[in-house]
Amino acid sequence: MYLKSTSDFGPRRRFLWRLIRPFIPRKTRWFFEGHPKLQGQLWFEDRKLVYYAVRTYKPLHCFEIGTWKGGGSTLFIAQALFENGKGKLYTIEIDENFYKETIDGYSTYLQHLLP
Repeated sequence: MYLKSTSDFGPRRRFLWRLIRPFIPRKTRWFFEGHPKLQGQLWFEDRKLVYYAVRTYKPLHCFEIGTWKGGGSTLFIAQALFENGKGKLYTIEIDENFYKETIDGYSTYLQHLLP
């Protein structure tokens, strides 16, 4: 069974998640939850794959097409680059509203990832 992120949970699964959440290691929870103020579209395993690929291979440049709202691949790539201590993510979004929402979200909640 593939596990989605918590943003895709319905009411019943959100309730169950709140019950088991305290028993799940923090890093594992992060892959499910991402950032609570940013929506993302990746599944749990995809988030882990992207994050650990960047952490392992330590690229200096990453390019992403389709930022959406910034809480999926954008977040996990940017956080991995930050933890690597080097690298830059270039991401583009065709929808101006999504772009503005992402910039606002990162400016408000994730300023450490903006550089």
